[in-house]
Amino acid sequence: YGFPMERATGIAIAQIKSFLETNTSIEQVILVCFGQQAYNCYLRAMQETDAWQQAKSLIALYNRAFGYVATS
Repeated sequence: YGFPMERATGIAIAQIKSFLETNTSIEQVILVCFGQQAYNCYLRAMQETDAWQQAKSLIALYNRAFGYVATS
């Protein structure tokens, strides 16, 4: 859409993290990435937050299930 993907993913992760800190009704967040580039951007954005440690094991499960491989 013309908006920088790296910036968009950083904003998205920050907003998700902020929302989840005050709302406990959500049990799962699924980020759908259209392509390897989007996946890598989201992965990098998550690694820059403290949410990374919490999400790392779930990401590994999805990676195995769907065959995604991070390529930075």
